[in-house]
Amino acid sequence: MSYLISSLLVLATGTSNGISGLVKILSSLVLSYGLVLVLNKDGTAVLVKGTTVFFVSLIILILMIIVL
Repeated sequence: MSYLISSLLVLATGTSNGISGLVKILSSLVLSYGLVLVLNKDGTAVLVKGTTVFFVSLIILILMIIVL
């Protein structure tokens, strides 16, 4: 999702690759904690699950950077 959001931003506004990477990381952060918060209202579980999802998404983004 975050890759798609940043790609649309680059196509729409023509921003640089650095800004695109920052948008990927920030949208990944918002999506990981936001989706977990919607699904689970327990604060501790949201923190643990959101952090896990965020770091997994960062690993995926790093792998995409290396491969692509």
